[in-house]
Amino acid sequence: MPWPPVSYQSDDPYHGGDGFRPTLNAYQYGDAKAIAALLRRRSGPGDRDAARRYESRAEALRTSQERLLWDERDRFYKHVMRDGNPDRRRIADREQIGFVPWYFHMAPAENAEAWAQLTDPQGFHAPYGPTTVERRSPWFMHEALDGCCRWNGPSWPFSTSHTLTALANLLIDYPAQPWIGPGDYVAALRSYALTHRKNGSPYIAEAHHPDEDRWIYDGRGHSEDYNHSTFNDLVLSGLLGIRPQPGAEVEIAPLAPAAWDRFAVENLPYQGRNLTVLWDRDGTAYGRGAGLTVWLDGRRIHGQPDLWPVRLPVGRAGRRPALPHLVDDLANVARSGYPAASASYTFALDSPARAVDGQDLHIDTPPSRWTNYQSPRAADWLAVDLGVAVPVSDIRISFYDDGGGVRTPDSYTLEHRTPDGGWAELPGQLRTPALPRRGVLNRVLLERPVTTDGLRLTPVRDGGGGVGVSAWQAWRTEDPRLGAAVLTAGDGRVAVAPGRPVEVVTTVTATAAVTVRPELLAPAGWQVAPRRAVHDERVRAGAVLRTRWTVTAPADLPPDATEPLRLLVHSRLEDGSPAVTGDVAPTRAE
Repeated sequence: MPWPPVSYQSDDPYHGGDGFRPTLNAYQYGDAKAIAALLRRRSGPGDRDAARRYESRAEALRTSQERLLWDERDRFYKHVMRDGNPDRRRIADREQIGFVPWYFHMAPAENAEAWAQLTDPQGFHAPYGPTTVERRSPWFMHEALDGCCRWNGPSWPFSTSHTLTALANLLIDYPAQPWIGPGDYVAALRSYALTHRKNGSPYIAEAHHPDEDRWIYDGRGHSEDYNHSTFNDLVLSGLLGIRPQPGAEVEIAPLAPAAWDRFAVENLPYQGRNLTVLWDRDGTAYGRGAGLTVWLDGRRIHGQPDLWPVRLPVGRAGRRPALPHLVDDLANVARSGYPAASASYTFALDSPARAVDGQDLHIDTPPSRWTNYQSPRAADWLAVDLGVAVPVSDIRISFYDDGGGVRTPDSYTLEHRTPDGGWAELPGQLRTPALPRRGVLNRVLLERPVTTDGLRLTPVRDGGGGVGVSAWQAWRTEDPRLGAAVLTAGDGRVAVAPGRPVEVVTTVTATAAVTVRPELLAPAGWQVAPRRAVHDERVRAGAVLRTRWTVTAPADLPPDATEPLRLLVHSRLEDGSPAVTGDVAPTRAE
């Protein structure tokens, strides 16, 4: 946290001196309480004693924080420098981090007077705030506009999210107090919402000017992926008061103004149920009754004429179909082996492998892209060799655009490698959006899956110039009830003999009765045949389907080759849609 007021009072303004802060102590308190709660819920051998140890640590942190960090005169939690401060004097300035103890219900009720500073014009109040240090501090906005990254006045989404969650906790979970109310929460949330724009479009960057409608710590390659905002949660659990509970119940305690005529939250996943909360003052807005109504799995379970807090049982969720497991068959985080990316031309600072490294970053550091910047060609291709075929049906591409020499293409072609080694355009493409677009995943759905061991992408700008890809994905739906495995030796590889047949064993396990059809695929030039005919077969819950295959590698297979074998298990999900569950194992030539 560079350059808060305490940093300027140390010998190192950027890093600041070591010290004791309300944030770090509150985080550790919250962690300890959460671990203790999880241990008590698990209730295994020794868990109860371990939970008590964590609870004891949490209480020790709370006691020490009250003794050392709470300033009784200024009624606020403050930073205490460690070095050169034997008396443990607190700094003079109030910083917004002093609200964090309420985020974890760490602060006692009698300290609520601290919150008067949030609305004080000389405290933290600002039209695009709150500020990160009180305005009365001599360090307020000191050098804040001279470059990043001052925490001495600018409005930081990360810190604002902490503060508003803490305020919702105070207003809903603590006893009533005279210092701050629900209207102040709504006003602070609105000022926060006003910052979530840039040039008329939704946007969030690192820090915002507290008094002017502009981001001040922002810029290309810096803020595109910056998102320390918890705005959705502040609306749902704070403003609209949908408060998750550890047991089989939910609390509804809106901070929304009583003057509001309506609000609605529909189809909110909650403990495996579908929750809907409606406020309709006279019943005319939604036609589902006047007042506050709560619906669970489409059934009305509560109604009341006002917005007073209420706790409702939700019961245990009935059995629901397991969610499908999605796999990106192009992802190669290690950037070695398969899938192997290549290109007809690559700029010296980029890499084809970074386009399939499982990341979608649009920043300069760290780089995560392929580009053909400064290519002598009018168009270049980016290809991925999968090593062994896989069905392809859902492809997604994120084009890199730096606003300068590399721009979003005007069009692109998408091809697959055919069995004879040639290339052909993928048939039946449905593209969303229809034309390449910057900053989104450009999705291509195929009318029917195409099984292939290679893909090739050629993005083109009509007038020429550089193009790039920061992410290229091919998603496959697996059946969560199934496990697939190619059995390997102790080194994790399958031993093969060039030019001679060997036996390879695969297994399919099931957690529920599923009809399956296994298929073993090998690289081009290999031969694979099942020892007995393969057909649709019902696998019982807990059972294992074992299939034996004869695999023959080419006689000229190099001794250091690690070509892969891929097991594909075809099935249908509980809703009837197809799934293909797989496993890949490298081979070893003997």
